[in-house]
Amino acid sequence: MRRKLRFALFVVVCLLVGTGCDQKTHTPVSKETSAGDFILRVKVENDDNNKTVVLRELIYTGNEPVQITHGIPLVSLQQGDKTNPEFAISAVEINKTLTQDESYSYDPPEQLQGTQKKLHALAVFRVNGEDRSIGLEIDIR
Repeated sequence: MRRKLRFALFVVVCLLVGTGCDQKTHTPVSKETSAGDFILRVKVENDDNNKTVVLRELIYTGNEPVQITHGIPLVSLQQGDKTNPEFAISAVEINKTLTQDESYSYDPPEQLQGTQKKLHALAVFRVNGEDRSIGLEIDIR
């Protein structure tokens, strides 16, 4: 009887250790790209509930203050391996004045769904009447 109990305890411990080691932990992944005086930075990380979330920001590196106009979202996201991702941006115009080295993050963190390995991000905005866009692709898993 004692042997069976020890064996059962051994099996339970092995299962607990095995499932604990099997949990995937994602280290934060960050990628950025620039166009002119602007940098698009996208960061993928786990939140406190172990959900994968995306943080995105636009950084202005110019010397003089500049006003940008953008829709919602400022930075659109799409998961998947598509070569030509499609983004939907509202026609609402939001104005924001940016100063040198200012980081602007209009969009709230977005939780990722599914198991796609690629994330496409596109920032679309206007500076002094000139349309601008910055895009990037990031491997997330």
